[in-house]
Amino acid sequence: MFQEATFSSNLQRLVNSEVDAVRNFSALEAAITAAGGAAVVSRKQLKSIADGETSRLSTEQLDALDAYFRATRSQSLVALMAEYNRLLSVVARSPEARFMLGERPSGIRDGLSLSKWDFDSMAGFLQAMYALDRGGNLRLRFSEVRMETDDEVSSESYESDFGDEEWYRHLTSNECPIVCLGSPRSCHAAEWLMAKMFGIQPFARAGAEGLPFYFGWSRDHYFRHGCSFVRMREPADGLVYPWENRSIIIPGDREYVIEPAGKAWKSYGITVVQRLPEPAVVRAVFCGLSGPETRGAVGISGQMEVPPFSGDGSSPVAWALSESRFELKNPGEPTSARRFLSSEVVRSGVWHRPGG
Repeated sequence: MFQEATFSSNLQRLVNSEVDAVRNFSALEAAITAAGGAAVVSRKQLKSIADGETSRLSTEQLDALDAYFRATRSQSLVALMAEYNRLLSVVARSPEARFMLGERPSGIRDGLSLSKWDFDSMAGFLQAMYALDRGGNLRLRFSEVRMETDDEVSSESYESDFGDEEWYRHLTSNECPIVCLGSPRSCHAAEWLMAKMFGIQPFARAGAEGLPFYFGWSRDHYFRHGCSFVRMREPADGLVYPWENRSIIIPGDREYVIEPAGKAWKSYGITVVQRLPEPAVVRAVFCGLSGPETRGAVGISGQMEVPPFSGDGSSPVAWALSESRFELKNPGEPTSARRFLSSEVVRSGVWHRPGG
């Protein structure tokens, strides 16, 4: 049922885009017939599809649509329908999208302190999206999520802590797609978004049970606010997580450890995506254990598909573990900048809420 609903909504968007291109339903009917299909798809049927009404199509009519799109777009109907579920396509088709990035105290009056890697991550996402040639009219919005070094946010306090924050109001409004860059350690919005996706309380003092992945931070990457996505190896000193290396843990399987060494190395990040009841509204979080890993996670944005909304409040969550490659621009120099090379998906899955 859910797949059928997703097919219908995607076909509706596809037909509407074609009507805009050829001016009216009569012209579209004629163009489909001229493409050599074995059956006629009438303008009445096309209008019914465009209006979101049920219109049963025969196998021959679907073949006729396939022939038309192969002739006009050099892609099959199946390929075009699948593209409508791609994260980049969903965001590009929206009137606007909001990016959320963690801001650190800068000590500069009226100034911002945003990570170079977060800027690079946002640029990488936009570059991949505009490469689809579908984002020309997209209005971009930005929210800086201020991070204080002495934040002691908890699952009991976050609503009062953030209730007056502009970024928090946008998080809860579901007004447009939200793309969040940064880990729960570096961006409060990432913690809140992922917790809502997985149906758990954010900012807990210990990791929630039953999640598909967890983070492990070494002592030099600790933070004081609670995090529901942390796996602790041993009893922690307050909220300090004593890992020897920063790592991402896939429960019951293995630990993916980040160990920068030499001229080039591998690193790991997590991407999570969820669709809301509004078809065009999605949430996406790209997060690594530090800034470079977040940029690596963005490198797989073109491969992420948005699961269909289930309609019962338990929308599934697509997640992926990315392996990225980096190198030093000038090996041997202690302050040499790092260069992002490539990313690939090494693990992925679709998480469903228990009982959903």
